[in-house]
Amino acid sequence: MTTQEKPLFTIAETPLLFSAVGCICGSFHSDEKGEESRFLHGILKTRDEREFRASVKRRDWEKWIRTGKIEPSEKNYWRVYFRTTRMGIITRIELLRVIKDPFPIPIEPKGEVIENPEDLFRMRGKILEIGEKGFALKIERNGFANEGSPELQYFYLNLKGELPSEAETDQFWEIMCIRDEDYLKLIKGRWINEKLTNNWDKELEKQGKIISVPPKNKKKQKPSQTAKKSPTESTVIESPIIMLNGKQPEMTVKFTERPELPEQGKKVTLQVTGENGIVVKAEVNRKTLAKQVQKMDSFADWVAAFSGKVLEITTDGVVILEAANVQVFQRKQKVKEEEKESNNDN
Repeated sequence: MTTQEKPLFTIAETPLLFSAVGCICGSFHSDEKGEESRFLHGILKTRDEREFRASVKRRDWEKWIRTGKIEPSEKNYWRVYFRTTRMGIITRIELLRVIKDPFPIPIEPKGEVIENPEDLFRMRGKILEIGEKGFALKIERNGFANEGSPELQYFYLNLKGELPSEAETDQFWEIMCIRDEDYLKLIKGRWINEKLTNNWDKELEKQGKIISVPPKNKKKQKPSQTAKKSPTESTVIESPIIMLNGKQPEMTVKFTERPELPEQGKKVTLQVTGENGIVVKAEVNRKTLAKQVQKMDSFADWVAAFSGKVLEITTDGVVILEAANVQVFQRKQKVKEEEKESNNDN
């Protein structure tokens, strides 16, 4: 029996990447007939005969049945989104996809392996409140709303269990839970503190998830005094957004070294070191960046602009951008003076 290539939970691409996903075993029973809504709603029955309200995209459900990926009457192992009530009861389960056999299956890359399907949940968020029998986690939306669109809403998860003694409110934690009847019970957690954050880039570089573009002039220089005196210097975890005259400043760095992209992954972290020694970093869509790299390969000479809004400056002087993008421009070949004079004579 072989192990699946994909683990249940992947390693986050950035330290402060919020998430709340689960894996739960059960059979879905729709209570809708003949309706044309986008979602099918019904009941998810677990192996211990618990019942939870659940939904699934209609087109996905119909496709899975048509292709024989699932048997509706049988229990499957599902990847899900979820919420909890204020009392901590699991609710609003959304079925995303089926996790296929065979087992055993790794929980995360280079992590432990489970022999049989277990109802596991992993969350990454800020601790809102710590009580005697449990705690609350605040899950914020990754990214930022576009101008004119509704603000991205956060939500809370109420969980059972006792956190380690160093846990405090407003800290960013990664939490693993198991389903305990109708509730989620803590089995392990870790604080994503400054020490872990400082080592994050090294680990991601090993996995090929950070694309580092060195400066053309490789001489290392110290960060500017502006970076050293940044108000975000105290911590990477809780740094406020930098504002100048009530607006978030933007920054553009030009580079001429072609980045090497990984073949897989939805997003990658692009890191560019400018000729002045300033390091700029941001998360970008891999496919979008790949299109710009194609332009680099098609142009005889080019220059790329890496730009975005300044989110923070770390203690090491690294500028973190948000809503970042890369644009590649073709450089026009300069006409030699001899050619100009020849054209003028004609």
